[in-house]
Amino acid sequence: MPIPRPLAQAVALLLVASSLAPAWAQVAAPNSAVPGATADETAIKAKFAAAIKLHKAGKFDEALPLFRELVQATQSPNARLYVGLCLQQLGKNSEAYKEMAQTVKEASLHGDPKYDQTRDAAQAELAVLNVRVGKLVVTLLETPPGLVVNVDGAPIAERDLGGSLVLEPGGHHVEASATGLTPVTREVTLDGGETRTVTIAFSKPEQVAAKPDRLPEPSSSRATMRLAAFTALGVGGAGLVIFGVTGLMARGKYNSLKSACGDAHCTDPKYAGDVDSGKSLQTVANVGLVIGAVGLASGAALFYFGSRKDAPRAAATPLPGGGYVTYAATF
Repeated sequence: MPIPRPLAQAVALLLVASSLAPAWAQVAAPNSAVPGATADETAIKAKFAAAIKLHKAGKFDEALPLFRELVQATQSPNARLYVGLCLQQLGKNSEAYKEMAQTVKEASLHGDPKYDQTRDAAQAELAVLNVRVGKLVVTLLETPPGLVVNVDGAPIAERDLGGSLVLEPGGHHVEASATGLTPVTREVTLDGGETRTVTIAFSKPEQVAAKPDRLPEPSSSRATMRLAAFTALGVGGAGLVIFGVTGLMARGKYNSLKSACGDAHCTDPKYAGDVDSGKSLQTVANVGLVIGAVGLASGAALFYFGSRKDAPRAAATPLPGGGYVTYAATF
C-alpha cells in the first residue's frame, strides 16, 4: 500500500530534523553541555530551535528570515532545506525551487552520509515544484558588446543565458539591449511545468536623416539671381527705349494730323491711314512703358536679393514674344 505524499513528506522532514542534532552539536551546543562553547554558538543553536518551533506552528513568514540567517552563519544544507520549505508554504514556488536545487547540490558536495536524507528530501520537493513553476530559456544569435538582458526588470547574468530560468507561471517581459543596436522586447506566458525558449536577434537602427530647418540653397543661387536681375533690367531698359521711340513717332503723327485738320477730329478718308498708324504707335508706346517699369522694378529687386547671403531662388523663363522673371524669397 503506497504511503500518501503528505505523510511521506512529514516522515522525511522528521528524519532530516533529527539529523540536525548531530550536525549542529559541534557548533551549537550550549555552554553548559559543551565546554568551551562560544556565545555565538549558543546563539546559533537557540535561533535554530526558535525557527523550528515557528515552522511547526505554521508561522512560515516568521521562520523564513531565521533560517536565512542560519544559512549565512553555518552554510548548512539542513537550514537551506527549511528555507525552501518556508518559501514553498508561502507560495513562492520559483524561489523555493532554487533553494531546493541548491540544497541538493550542497548536500551532495559535502559527501557526508548525515546529509543523505536532506538531499533526498530536497529532491522529493523538486519533483513536486517542477510542475508548479515555468522555465524560460533566453538565447541570442550573437553576443554583441554592451549586452544587457532583463527579465521582468531583473538583469540576467551572461553565464545564465541559454540556461533555464525558473519563474512563476504567468506573463513575463524580456528586454535586451546592446551598444549601437535596436533594443528588443518579447512578451512570453508560461504555464506550470512548461519550458519555453525566446531567441533574441538584434538589428541595427535605421539611419534617419536630420531634417534641416530650411532647404539648402544651391551654390549658384545668388549668381543666378544677379543674372536674372541684369536680364530684367535689360528688358526694362528695352521697354523704355520702345516707349521713347514709339512715343515720339506717335507724337509726330499727332502733330501732323493736327496741322492738317486743326483741333477737329480728322474725318477725311485720306487721313485714315495716319490715324490708325498713330493709334498703333501709341499702343506700342504704352506697352513699352509698362514693360520698362516692370523690368526695372524686378531687376532692382532681384539685384538686391541676389546680393544677400540668404538670397531667394530665381529663374528667368522665356515666352513667345518676350520673357518674364520669377523669384521666391523667404522673409
